[in-house]
Amino acid sequence: MVGAKMDWFYFTVVLVGMVCATLFTRSAFLLLPTRWQLPPSALAALKYAPIAAIAAIVVPDLIAWRPAQGGFQYSDVLNPKLIAALIGAWVHWRYANMLLSIAIGMGAFWGLRYALGLGLMG
Repeated sequence: MVGAKMDWFYFTVVLVGMVCATLFTRSAFLLLPTRWQLPPSALAALKYAPIAAIAAIVVPDLIAWRPAQGGFQYSDVLNPKLIAALIGAWVHWRYANMLLSIAIGMGAFWGLRYALGLGLMG
């Protein structure tokens, strides 16, 4: 019985701590006085944070790196995710239409998976 009470105590402490940490980090720029504001160069650099975060999430999935097997392999050239992403990026660069680039990129991904015998999803 004591263990269950301790588990709830620790859970509550961790939950309250995480809520406080999240609230502080997300609202620090609103709550800090103006003399503690970030310099303009740092604010300008923060404009690139979303694209850097998306790149950090997406790029490892596009490049099939296998360090246990000695790096890139020939089959990685036929990676449907990478080829479809490049096609989608080209369509977006050419036409500047996000919906069109998503549709063409996903169509290319499914078509390449089907052509390579990998199934439509995965």
